[in-house]
Amino acid sequence: MELKDAIMINNYDGIVLQEYKGTYKLVEVEKYKGKIYMKWMYPARWEYGDRVPAKKALPIQIRLGDKETAIKTLKMLLSYLEQGEILDPDEPMDEVPF
Repeated sequence: MELKDAIMINNYDGIVLQEYKGTYKLVEVEKYKGKIYMKWMYPARWEYGDRVPAKKALPIQIRLGDKETAIKTLKMLLSYLEQGEILDPDEPMDEVPF
């Protein structure tokens, strides 16, 4: 998906599913002045007892793994949201949730 295909959660925040070299990830996006941008962060590392921000910014993302693992993970999250418990994605479902 491209940034223009983002799933907007409200007027400003959203997510987009991206694939790179067979690995899927959810990337956080935001809308500003009608345009959609990825949200960026500076990851911190410990140095001499303090947190020090990295010099290079990275997009805020959650790696889901390869296609099969991503589908299983998202099905497990959906089952938790719908039923309050995480179901085994390998078990057959009586009906498709979407």
